[in-house]
Amino acid sequence: MNTNILKRDYLTLKEIEKDIKYFANKYWKNAKKIVDIWCWKKPYKHYFWNNIYIWVDIIDTWNQDIIANAWDTGLKDNEFDILVSNQSLEHIIETDKTINEIKRIVKKWWHIFISLPFLYPQHWAPYDYYRFTYYWLLHKFKDFEIIEIKQTTYYFSTLIMLINQFFWAFPYSQYIFAPIFLVNNILWIILDNLFKFSFFVLWKKFQEIHDNFVKNYSSDYCIILKNRKK
Repeated sequence: MNTNILKRDYLTLKEIEKDIKYFANKYWKNAKKIVDIWCWKKPYKHYFWNNIYIWVDIIDTWNQDIIANAWDTGLKDNEFDILVSNQSLEHIIETDKTINEIKRIVKKWWHIFISLPFLYPQHWAPYDYYRFTYYWLLHKFKDFEIIEIKQTTYYFSTLIMLINQFFWAFPYSQYIFAPIFLVNNILWIILDNLFKFSFFVLWKKFQEIHDNFVKNYSSDYCIILKNRKK
């Protein structure tokens, strides 16, 4: 995945990549077979370099391994040790069926990584259907063991990301507005670090406020799950 600091969504993608790297380092070593659901050209495959890695996608022009809907993959029950899905669920209209399919094809007690948007502009229209709140994650994945939910941005960085997205709408924006993206992304880093440091210093007194910022103002979430089949 391109995480160039001159890009509009640099820090969002940077945080997702950091989270998938953390997930891979922690869980891939004992895994033999991994499935990637609709992740557009396998951007993070290199973090699972010695595993069997199967890419499932609906668009048949990117040399994926299997062409199928996410909710009807045709894969075997309990076939995979790890499932990865990055920024895909918002484009999958049958989310409940897809979650059931994830539970079916991943082995019991093995692991799942999903990143998905919350405060993020519409994209890949008209195939952009949903945005997901923190509490949607808690509800929809209640049949899994939720190991961790992580936000990609805080209040100020989300605002700056949205400003970057505004400029991105203009023609040739990646060239014309690259200096603005650079300045904004640097400002993004500074403000987020100040934000985190300030709450760290005043943690006990302002913990509830901090938690609300984390849940309410992230551009995306990353969730790590363990499959506990009934």
